[in-house]
Amino acid sequence: MVRLWAVGIVAAALLGVMVHAFMAEAQMRVGQVGDEMVTEQHRYEEARLRVAQLNSPAQIVRRATAKGLQPAASARPVTVAGIGSTSSDPSADSTSPWEQAKRALDAEP
Repeated sequence: MVRLWAVGIVAAALLGVMVHAFMAEAQMRVGQVGDEMVTEQHRYEEARLRVAQLNSPAQIVRRATAKGLQPAASARPVTVAGIGSTSSDPSADSTSPWEQAKRALDAEP
């Protein structure tokens, strides 16, 4: 009976050591994943900054100029048929310009 108890105690101790080793390994993996996540988040932020820089108005003008486009001498508004109210009364048309544009574009073939 004593031997059985001794074997049980040794088995329980070994099981405790194994559980502790698995927990330590999992904790190390969690640390590695956390480090990878910080690295990838930094890369993502750098990529967003680069996209914002490339889409800045000054950069767009520079690329357009490099392709031979010239700045306009003056701005000229373009009207789209069926959009906007000719009446000066704002209550005459309760729809927003966006809704008017959508309706006009949907009506086109």
